[in-house]
Amino acid sequence: MTPTPQRPRLQLIPNVSEIGLLVPLARSRGRLIASALASTAALFAVTAFVASYIMEFSTSVGVNLLLITAAMLFIVVAAYIQAMLIGDLFFPGNFREDVLLNRLRELDPNSPEALDQTRYRSYNLAFLVAVLLLLLGNYVATRAAFGDWLEAYHQIGYNLTELRADDDDARKRAFTDLAKPLYKDLWTDPRLVETVRAQLKHPRPEARQLAAWGAGAMHMTPLYDDLLALLQSEDKDTAAAAAVALGKLGDPRAWPHLQALLERAWDRDPQLALAGLRGVAMSRAQDLGPIAMRYAALDQPELRDTAHFALMQIAYLPARGDLFERLESGSPEAQCAALESLKFIAAPEDIPRLKARFQSLDTDDPTCQERLWIEPNDHKNHIIWSETHRIKLLKAVWNAGHGAELEWFHTIAIDKEMPWPLRAQAADLVEIARHESQLRR
Repeated sequence: MTPTPQRPRLQLIPNVSEIGLLVPLARSRGRLIASALASTAALFAVTAFVASYIMEFSTSVGVNLLLITAAMLFIVVAAYIQAMLIGDLFFPGNFREDVLLNRLRELDPNSPEALDQTRYRSYNLAFLVAVLLLLLGNYVATRAAFGDWLEAYHQIGYNLTELRADDDDARKRAFTDLAKPLYKDLWTDPRLVETVRAQLKHPRPEARQLAAWGAGAMHMTPLYDDLLALLQSEDKDTAAAAAVALGKLGDPRAWPHLQALLERAWDRDPQLALAGLRGVAMSRAQDLGPIAMRYAALDQPELRDTAHFALMQIAYLPARGDLFERLESGSPEAQCAALESLKFIAAPEDIPRLKARFQSLDTDDPTCQERLWIEPNDHKNHIIWSETHRIKLLKAVWNAGHGAELEWFHTIAIDKEMPWPLRAQAADLVEIARHESQLRR
């Protein structure tokens, strides 16, 4: 009768004697001790280099990935060699000779030594547990020695690498990412501040301009002097980027410089004047309201509209008289700019004038042309929204009265002779008022 062949048994724990890794290191105990010490020292040296290089010098994310992989590999190799030494020193029997060097293969299978299987206990599970514990120990030790460098790379190191890269798209991605409020806690990190400072001194003007935008978007006040130096740059695009960034910093020391820039650029340099007005808008500084009013009276559409945008951002109440005058006698385009400002500047006492203006537009309700200012991160600042005059007046009344004219809005919402967009806007405002009333209860 033919014997039934036995199926091979599933071996969940590998036989250490069959792994055969780094066997030459186990030829002697002295060599194994020296190898364990050398691998441990190499582990710390490699980790120190990788942690420092990727955070402070690297310009390539791909190189960082390779270096991090190498550091992890050193942890594994060091743990394996250390486990070999632990086994030689503490496991019963001749673990190094019989298991690591697998001397069983050199014996006659029929000899008494070969038949004594108890002599060749491989301690497979114990050895693998030792490797896993040493892996964890090496990771904890390197983390204690060099900080949680992997977490730091995840939080900020990746973006620092992209900021140092020669690729404009990579720098733009990094600045766009870091400027998000999610990363606000990193904006004061010295590593980030110094990296941006270095970018402000980049030989290429495009890189300096993007760095200026990033410094402003992240409100990096420590870079005030660097931005102020860029404001005097001979490259107009760079000086313009610095003007906007200084406004975004919100540092009152910059107000006189923005004022001086707008004074110099008056009727001479529209590009710098436009940048200065954007800086004024971002600053929200009441002290710069008068210069914005002067520019708002110009006939140059982009400067005029941006000046009105600045007045709106500042919420400069002294401009209300000029805005109403422009609303009565200005061109339709100037009226659009004035209405855009009044949406946020009008006071409760202005409501009768706003409602009277609304009623006077029964037959002629022009639509304003949209004007945008798009920043490097593709954020759209609406200088003027594409709305009709009466929709802007509705919003101005709403903001001025904080929803107090609810009956007037309701009347417009149910008036079937009114254009549908106007009725829909009034109905939305009525719904907002009801919702706010319920919240107050």
